[in-house]
Amino acid sequence: MRKKSTRIRNLGELQKHVNALTKRHGETASCCAWILTRDDFVTIDDTGKDAVVDANTAKSMMMDIDAFEYSFIEDHLQRIVGNELTSRNL
Repeated sequence: MRKKSTRIRNLGELQKHVNALTKRHGETASCCAWILTRDDFVTIDDTGKDAVVDANTAKSMMMDIDAFEYSFIEDHLQRIVGNELTSRNL
């Protein structure tokens, strides 16, 4: 059974994880990644322009995603990987 993915909650942890992966696999190793940062939480301000939510709101939203959606997303990604392996008879 495949090990669970590494749960990363801030950019410092992400940097350490990427550095370790780069050391183990090399800079040109293939990968896929999805990341959410405060820049992804955009709303419309009073003047009708895009506005990034404040840092505390973004943190709260990301904590909710981590708490309530992480397992669902991880399970779905593992299913996708399993499907790819199966379709290649691996």
